[in-house]
Amino acid sequence: METERLEGQADLPAFSFASCGSLLEKIRRFFKDRGLFVSGLSGRTQAEDVLGTEAPGDAGEGGLSAFQIGREASAPAFYLNINGTEDVERYLQLFVLDMEDLHKAIAAYAEQNADLDEESRGKVSRLNVRILRAKDLMGNRRGKKILENCRAKLTVEEQRQEMAREIGKLLSEWVMQKVLDPIYEEPSPVYAFVLQKINTFLAHWGVMTLPMQEGERMDYDLPCDVLEGSEEGAEGQHETIRKIYHYPYVWKEDREDLLPVWNGSVSLWR
Repeated sequence: METERLEGQADLPAFSFASCGSLLEKIRRFFKDRGLFVSGLSGRTQAEDVLGTEAPGDAGEGGLSAFQIGREASAPAFYLNINGTEDVERYLQLFVLDMEDLHKAIAAYAEQNADLDEESRGKVSRLNVRILRAKDLMGNRRGKKILENCRAKLTVEEQRQEMAREIGKLLSEWVMQKVLDPIYEEPSPVYAFVLQKINTFLAHWGVMTLPMQEGERMDYDLPCDVLEGSEEGAEGQHETIRKIYHYPYVWKEDREDLLPVWNGSVSLWR
């Protein structure tokens, strides 16, 4: 005999593997955004989640795309909002706070992620020490020097230029050369959360990457260094990009001559 339905009781949706898979994917992404990788929740591998659809060692295809910060993902350069010394001081304070949040998030990832072995945990922690060092520099003598220099400027435009130059210099020296560059050189699922957080941080402050493709002709107007020792290629490959070591990073503005933060690095076919 059919069981009577209680008044107001809704029909339960029929079970489907598609809806189950969707739920598991949401759970996986929930933990991933907090630096925790839960095994068995998805058919995708960690390598696919971290560095595109290719294995992490193949940085020339899917892997390298994980480093991109597209124009649409990036906010306008922060310094465009500066209209006086009070804004300079406020953005310096915000920058330090955001660097502190970045450091804490990566530290929590290294401590809480049970899937990390001790060697991997140590690598992440060493990179994070450099982020902490950058935060401390900006929170102390370097930030004070920038504020003093901006107070001495006669115009808002000069203050903006000073902030763009000095914040860009710190990002290049400490975040990009000392943290991102090692990840470019040794792409691995271990760095998934670190890379995600750094990209989000940079995009929030108005940094983006310029698009480049291996096999396309080199545009010498881009802020990009061409490494010596390029190899001889086949017919038609001359002056095309053989390998991208890292993208050019620039401030996002509505202008053609975008200010570089960190020059790209490539090798060419000759």
